[in-house]
Formats: sequence, structure tokens, C-alpha cells
Amino acid sequence: MSAKRSAAKGQRWRKARRKALERARRRCERCGATGRLEAHHRVPLAEGGAPRDPDNLEVLCPACHKAAH
Repeated sequence: MSAKRSAAKGQRWRKARRKALERARRRCERCGATGRLEAHHRVPLAEGGAPRDPDNLEVLCPACHKAAH
């Protein structure tokens, strides 16, 4: 993959993550925590989940993300 394509994929990921964070009002969607937040794929990529679709991302704190797996 070229550096240009890789950068474009990174930009799409950042945009999707930003949209998910805005939707969640920068809070964990399970416990409401603020601070460090992570994006979790609701439908795993291995099961056909869309990698950069904000609707497939759930915003979670690290503890809730660990529990989700």
C-alpha cells in the first residue's frame, strides 16, 4: 500500500472516530466516564463489520472496552 493510500485510510479512521466521539458527547457509552476514550467496533471486522463507519463504532472507556472483549 502506498504512503498516500495509507494516509487516506488514516484520515477516514480519524473522521469516523471523531464523529463517534461527538455522537457520544465524549463520554463512554456504557458507563458515562470521561477522560481517555477508545473506539470499539460493535460488529467485529472479522464478522464483516465496517471498519470506518461511525455507526459501527461504540465509544468506550478502557475498562468498558476490556469488558466488551
